[in-house]
Amino acid sequence: MFPLRSLFTQRTSRVFTALVGVSVFGLAPRPACGAGSTSSAPSAVSFAHFTFDAKAVGAIRLGRAAGPKETIGSEQGSVTIRALKFRDTLAALEPIRLERPYELVFVPIVDSAELDDCLIETYLTFDAEAILLATSRPFFTQSQARVEAGKLDPLVNPVRVDLSPYQGRDVSVRWRLRCDVEPSPPAAIGTLSLHRKPSPEQQTPHILFICSDAHRYDYAFGQDEQLMPRLQGLKSGGTLFTHAYTNASWTLPSMTSVLTGLSPRYHLTGRMAESGPTQLKGREAEPGEFKTNIGPKYYILDAYPERLVSLPEYLRDVGYRTAVVTANGFYIISGLLVDEADIIYDIGTKPGDHTNRAAFEVLDALGSATPLFLLVHYMDAHEWGAWYVDAGRQEALSGTRDPNSSVYAAAVRATDQFIGQLLDRWRETMGIENSLIVFFADHGEHICEPDPDWYVLRGHGGTMQEILLHVPLLIKFPAFLNIAPDEIDTPVSLIDLVPTVLDLLDLESQAKLMNGQSLIPVARRRNAEQRYLFADYQLYYGEKASVRHGHHKLVLDFDNDRERLVDTEMPLTDKGEAGQIVFDAKVRADLLRAFREYCAGARNRTAGLRSTHVIDPQDAEERLKAMGYFE
Repeated sequence: MFPLRSLFTQRTSRVFTALVGVSVFGLAPRPACGAGSTSSAPSAVSFAHFTFDAKAVGAIRLGRAAGPKETIGSEQGSVTIRALKFRDTLAALEPIRLERPYELVFVPIVDSAELDDCLIETYLTFDAEAILLATSRPFFTQSQARVEAGKLDPLVNPVRVDLSPYQGRDVSVRWRLRCDVEPSPPAAIGTLSLHRKPSPEQQTPHILFICSDAHRYDYAFGQDEQLMPRLQGLKSGGTLFTHAYTNASWTLPSMTSVLTGLSPRYHLTGRMAESGPTQLKGREAEPGEFKTNIGPKYYILDAYPERLVSLPEYLRDVGYRTAVVTANGFYIISGLLVDEADIIYDIGTKPGDHTNRAAFEVLDALGSATPLFLLVHYMDAHEWGAWYVDAGRQEALSGTRDPNSSVYAAAVRATDQFIGQLLDRWRETMGIENSLIVFFADHGEHICEPDPDWYVLRGHGGTMQEILLHVPLLIKFPAFLNIAPDEIDTPVSLIDLVPTVLDLLDLESQAKLMNGQSLIPVARRRNAEQRYLFADYQLYYGEKASVRHGHHKLVLDFDNDRERLVDTEMPLTDKGEAGQIVFDAKVRADLLRAFREYCAGARNRTAGLRSTHVIDPQDAEERLKAMGYFE
């Protein structure tokens, strides 16, 4: 993969956020037309985040130090892209070797009110010769127009430049803004990527990841699987991994592991940098951090390090369009995927019908002509206590379930309906047979189980118990792999999903530095290896971690200097996992050794790894409050 972000004249100097009205994006970039001069000297470059909102109804105002903003009165969420912002000319410092056919893809943007005569020219330079490849009409960020238009237009209609005629050459890329105004307005190149053009014989299936936040295994495929009939329909043609485990008991570190193939101590995202009572209330988060609180305690957490490469970035490199539709604000707060997915559609913390409307917009806009990766993240099971009390009341009154279980079950039923609707639309627009479809949960949920330490447990992020770590994982492989439907009891991890996709696309060499392994051999019953699986970065009640091998799990409580060896095959009692504690010095020593090796390997690999993501504290606080993580 070409590290395009490192090729330009200046690395990130600040983050500029522009909230952009949809009405300015009605015009698609025009095709190449004519030549122009390239005499302007390169100007300073900075990264910028542009957010395309759902409706244009507001006026422009000046924001804080982050720069000018357009506020949008919208209930429909927003689409965020990352761009390189510049004045006059943007040029690469180093040449790119085009070893195979490539396509250059980007969105041209002018940070100004609409100017009809503004154009952005794209040049290719090699052998001291500059060739004009394309002249494109940019999208404008500050139009006062009130006419509705598609908010995904800048991303659905990017500029695509075929570089295959220059295969084998060392080339440089340059963009120039041409405007008949002085001074020229700022411009930007968004979602910049260099796609390898796939060979005709390469299989590039559409890929759908479905995440149900805080969804317990037993409410998907266990004793309560009847709650999800649409999911059972998918299971009839897929592979169920009955012993799949998450890498963290809350969303951010778990989803970062899902999308990078790295364990939490290797990606560092969601790591607790500092915690304490009210003295942290006034402490401002530094670049690369964000702050949250529950009750009287505050937490400073590490954001996503930009140097990491995620699944959407791997896929963009081989010609995929990549999109994330999420009702979970951690993707934006932490910087996860903001610079790597083509489209991040953040709808806010809303039920699944809102999530589906956004997902359907993406599917209808992008279509099936180009391979698509889509991640859809539902929050209904996470918000069971806020959204589904009325729906669960009738079952609770019937005595079939206790009140908490009834409410959670109602959220699960609703999630199944939303997933069914998504699968129906996917079948219509993308096709099911040769798609890769993955259903999983980022973690489970305590719904008031008895516990000797805490009396009852509710929520997530606070324990290393199986209810949180054992998650549903169902994969419907493309038909061309000839993998029969099955149930696999080999223990696997969510860090295995990225290596699985890379293996599917014959990119397994990219997975060598990951902690996970491909699940394709496992699904074919050619690999039943028992691995050590790790979970880390608990959010609440001090730092805990766990390491498992087979049916034994060692839970490490660092703050209280305690260990707990659990046999997960023992029957559960009213004592919860406290009733599964066993004493086996040999097993304990083996698991402790494995955990120490895991930590040592992570220290060696992550030296100097740190996020520089700048987070608007007010925006972060609003998103966290919507999810119940800020009081």
